[in-house]
Amino acid sequence: MNKSKLLDNYIIDIDKLVEYGFILKKDTYIYKYELKNSDFYSYFYIENNTFEIKVFDSVTEEEYLLFNVPDSTGKIVSTIREEIDNVIDDILLKCFSKSNLKEELLKYTTNVHGTIPETPFEKLPTSYTVKTHKKNKWYGLFMDITYKQLGIDNQDTVHILNVKNRPKKIEELIDYIHFFPAYHMNKKHWITIVLNKSTDVELVKNMIDDSYSIVEK
Repeated sequence: MNKSKLLDNYIIDIDKLVEYGFILKKDTYIYKYELKNSDFYSYFYIENNTFEIKVFDSVTEEEYLLFNVPDSTGKIVSTIREEIDNVIDDILLKCFSKSNLKEELLKYTTNVHGTIPETPFEKLPTSYTVKTHKKNKWYGLFMDITYKQLGIDNQDTVHILNVKNRPKKIEELIDYIHFFPAYHMNKKHWITIVLNKSTDVELVKNMIDDSYSIVEK
């Protein structure tokens, strides 16, 4: 269990968050949850794009650090993690809506370029390729990977899109926030775009169009 969870793919509903029991303190929404095991309680913190959880010992009032140690095992910490996971799922369900830019852009490739997305990788059913008409070559690859695979210290899953572009333009765009050197593709001619709620959708659509033109010409 990571101590924090990125909320890049979720859109928050503040009213529902407050109704759930979160209290705004400065720039952070905080929710206290008493675990079924009365020896512990937890705090949920939502600030900017991060969801962080800490567990405390009810007797000593000290943080139960094992909760946020990934390799820690044992009945107590496992039971706490399971209960906390259920609360996280409940909060996400009741206070957030899912932002799925990946689906929107897949529909864009169909509506604008007449492309039928394909799933050529048996072991990667959520990965889609889109091909040009004349040359029948990839102009886009949609994948679900972890931020860690992009060099970011977080195990959360992120939607990405690889498209082709001109080397100079790729160099200008790389910022290691929204644009990364191509994941598992030629880094000179391809670029990886992170797809989340902060993505410039119109820019990405233009890049899809450019990729189609470059591959097809």
